[in-house]
Amino acid sequence: MVARGIQALGAGGLFPISSTVIGEQFPKEKRGMALGFIGMVWGVAAIIGPLAGGWLIQWFDWQSIFYLSFFLSFISLFFIIKHMPESKPVHSHPLDFVGMVILAIGLFSLTYMLSNLDAKNLLADLSGIKNIVLIIVVIASFTILAFYETKVKAPVRPVKLFKDRDLNISYLLSFARGITEAGLVFLPFYAMTVLNVNTGIAGSLLIASAITLFLFTEPAGLMVDRIGPNIILLIGAVFVVLGGLLMSIADSYAGFIGYQVVLGIGLSGLSGAPIRYVVLHQTSELEKSAAQSLVSLFSSFGIMVGSAIAGALLSVSGENNIQGFQNIYIMVAIVALISAIAIFGMKKLKEINN
Repeated sequence: MVARGIQALGAGGLFPISSTVIGEQFPKEKRGMALGFIGMVWGVAAIIGPLAGGWLIQWFDWQSIFYLSFFLSFISLFFIIKHMPESKPVHSHPLDFVGMVILAIGLFSLTYMLSNLDAKNLLADLSGIKNIVLIIVVIASFTILAFYETKVKAPVRPVKLFKDRDLNISYLLSFARGITEAGLVFLPFYAMTVLNVNTGIAGSLLIASAITLFLFTEPAGLMVDRIGPNIILLIGAVFVVLGGLLMSIADSYAGFIGYQVVLGIGLSGLSGAPIRYVVLHQTSELEKSAAQSLVSLFSSFGIMVGSAIAGALLSVSGENNIQGFQNIYIMVAIVALISAIAIFGMKKLKEINN
């Protein structure tokens, strides 16, 4: 657990920092292109990673996953040292260690509670003493954090980042993207149930998502430079709604691949480029890194919540697993529909681009 925590500590900073560097190194008219490229790599890795891990475990053992991670991390470190541009600190204030600890306590308690809920006896489980204590800890942690961060010169989570409407919508969209990614994780098990195929074939179906993200995420970033993020985000949300509804009725190889492509196109529109473009343009130099990390946090939180809800839906469905899987993708569609509606509340394109 400690080793995984250290690994997550390092990985958690990669995407926010890379997005912040783009904001510093690329002119405004080319940021969408650069963010689209990073979003493409990140999205493909999110799909290929679990697939590669599954095959490595089948061929070797579970430790082989971390050997691969070490190799890739070493390559990344080499390029960071060799090519990463030097950057100047935006302030001289010390790190907000107290805020980090409070945030960690709240997030750990929330994660632990969601990961251990009994879906079949949800109300009884939530009313149990253990979960009541965890709920109190979560509420107390975030309340204390909100108060404490107003007193710190360089807060780990500036309160003002939650006062901007566009930023709040961006967090919601990141959360929705995370839930969609969680839905894709369950797709191989869905295929095994419906198509009666083995784990290797079912896992290989995810390649369709990876290829779709590879093909469409970068063009989405280029379009952000031309027309702004709003339309791209809306198209992405609509495709996720359509893909989720279609996936809920998938019953053939063609359906699992074709509907997955629709979902992949939607994820391309909801990927890093449009959302992080908004964040870069709605924050000051002092706030950019913190805001980018919030986007990653909400995306990860969406994956966690989506996985917990998906597991609950499967648990409640009992022996009728097909209905449980179908409900997972209906959930994805509902969340994406809420996101599509929220996008209309963002500032107009000309207000963001000016």
